[in-house]
Amino acid sequence: MESKRKIIFSHFKNPSNHAEIEELEKKNEEAQNKYFSRFQSSSGSCGDVIYLFIEGKNDFIKEALFNGKQSCLITFAFSDILCSWVENKKIAAIKSLISNVKKMLGGEKCNLDECKEMEVFTDIINYPARIGCIDLVIRGFEKMLELNQ
Repeated sequence: MESKRKIIFSHFKNPSNHAEIEELEKKNEEAQNKYFSRFQSSSGSCGDVIYLFIEGKNDFIKEALFNGKQSCLITFAFSDILCSWVENKKIAAIKSLISNVKKMLGGEKCNLDECKEMEVFTDIINYPARIGCIDLVIRGFEKMLELNQ
């Protein structure tokens, strides 16, 4: 459990795919306003907000960045891990990983071999209030993947 916390805190303190909102807006303008959006938690008790920039080309995700300054530790760390992993991956592989993460959130058997770092969140099912943190990011990614096809 302690090593899971270290990985989560590492992505929170030293994110590799976090960007300021202004940078995301600039990249979106350069990409002709197709790849940037704001997503907010659907839970009334959670105020998390993330911004995603996901640029795809030829069934691959070329670049994925996020801003999570208005989100909790779990949302922030999950966003960073997912954004890092999806770059240069086929959209079909990303959809497969997302499907497995959804199974994990539902307490079903899942395969996270594609992205081992996601295994730090396997205990999230024991914290129902935190499931929405990951679901927020998943919903955002699904919407952005639709726009990139």
